[in-house]
Amino acid sequence: MEGLNREGFRPAVAALLTNRAGWMTDRLEHCLSAPEHPPVAEGLAVRAALRAAFAGAGLDVVEMDEKSLRESAMLKLPLTPGQIDFQLNALGATAGRPWRKEQKAACLAAWVATAGF
Repeated sequence: MEGLNREGFRPAVAALLTNRAGWMTDRLEHCLSAPEHPPVAEGLAVRAALRAAFAGAGLDVVEMDEKSLRESAMLKLPLTPGQIDFQLNALGATAGRPWRKEQKAACLAAWVATAGF
């Protein structure tokens, strides 16, 4: 963030993609119940660390459910779904390859988060 500040930029908001894991009451039990569950818990831990880092940096955080991100984008952005896809693909062309689904989602989340600023 210091580099951004030196260049005259001040980040104001961070986008955080979340999922619907709020139902989980005992994460350890959940992790031990199936081999595919530890990565879910790791993702939740990473998100918790990001929340703490964002707060420490004084950033506002906009959390968006990754499953409903497209719907949120259509509500917040004055664009049609086709226009959103076109813009994401154009951004991907300038960002370089690969431009994966996860990278498009992160870009769209940042776009939606900044739409309110």
